[in-house]
Amino acid sequence: MPALSDVAWIYVILTGLYVFESLAWVSSGAVAIRSYFGRFRCPTRTHRLLGNDAGYLPTFGVAPVDATLIVEACPISVAPEGIYGYVATSLVGVDAGVDSGPASWLYCPWDRIGEVKVVDRELRLEGKMLCRLSTTETARSLAGTLADIAGQPEQDREAAISRFVTSQFDTQSIQSRVDAWRAATRRLRFVSLMLFFWIFPVGIARYQGWLPGFSDVETIAVYLVIVLSLWWLCVGLLFFGHRRLYPGDRLQRWKLFLTSLVSPAAAMRSSDHLARRLIGISHPVALAAVVCGDEEVCRWAGRLARDMSFPKPPQGVPAESQYVTDELAQRIVREYRQQSYQALAMFSQERGFDLEPFLVPPTREDPHTVSYCPRCHQEFSVAGSRCGQCGDLATVEYH
Repeated sequence: MPALSDVAWIYVILTGLYVFESLAWVSSGAVAIRSYFGRFRCPTRTHRLLGNDAGYLPTFGVAPVDATLIVEACPISVAPEGIYGYVATSLVGVDAGVDSGPASWLYCPWDRIGEVKVVDRELRLEGKMLCRLSTTETARSLAGTLADIAGQPEQDREAAISRFVTSQFDTQSIQSRVDAWRAATRRLRFVSLMLFFWIFPVGIARYQGWLPGFSDVETIAVYLVIVLSLWWLCVGLLFFGHRRLYPGDRLQRWKLFLTSLVSPAAAMRSSDHLARRLIGISHPVALAAVVCGDEEVCRWAGRLARDMSFPKPPQGVPAESQYVTDELAQRIVREYRQQSYQALAMFSQERGFDLEPFLVPPTREDPHTVSYCPRCHQEFSVAGSRCGQCGDLATVEYH
């Protein structure tokens, strides 16, 4: 096997750094919507590189103009009677937040919201975790929202909760954030694309001698000047783009600036880094409605409607238990789920989606089957069966 030259090793290392900068760790309960050559795809077609209970690494677009938008729905149930640290519905198939069972689920009355502390990415009450989010910023945002609701007069709290649930399906605020990102990165995406082509296709062709008149040693200074100019222009545009999108986050801005200043791979993925923390807390289907095709979003909304109507219990908890044994917690979880379903129905109506076809019983495909799972529509040939894929939910007999 021939030894690699110094220039070849530079390209190997730079390629590795580029791939590393393209990776985005998605915490459990959050959803990544990625673009491929500038076009976003619905997360229902998510493919994973690897993952565990804490999160996963999704596939990514290889072009410098590609980006990953990470969004997460509220990880707690909110009702007029208080807050409960559990949500019964999943986001995309099995992408529900990971918990450690009923012993870890906490109840917090509204008069104790002031005792909830933000510790890194977690909201904690008396030192115990109420919920975990993907970033400290989203944890602080949720804590602030809960404090605002708690500050409302008791007679107005239900309306405030309804507005909070509805706001998670608000596409207008998401559209304004996405538009702001596109405006702030318009020049950055173009320059980063030029940097990518100048370093990789042009640089490799020059090194291999495929560019007559530009592969000579005398032209290396011109090549490097253009590399440095594009590179540092990316860094400058990244700095000002971050200040425009996240004016209060100076620490993260300087961190990205210094990283891009020493790594051209980070500079080439600048628009991606500016996109990842763009949305924060919102329902992923609302983000998908802004950046993805309506047909895919309609199917996903229908699947979510089934999730909310027939929620999947967490692992190890029998379906008959209603996920929690405490009656107060059951009411909070059930009421929040009903509020979320109403908000989803309103969202679907505004977008022109019809959820009814996804809620009717499926057409029997095998004449020997006698029942079906109301959540995933899997068929069963034995009466009284339970769907193991959906947490041992009881099946429904065909009529």
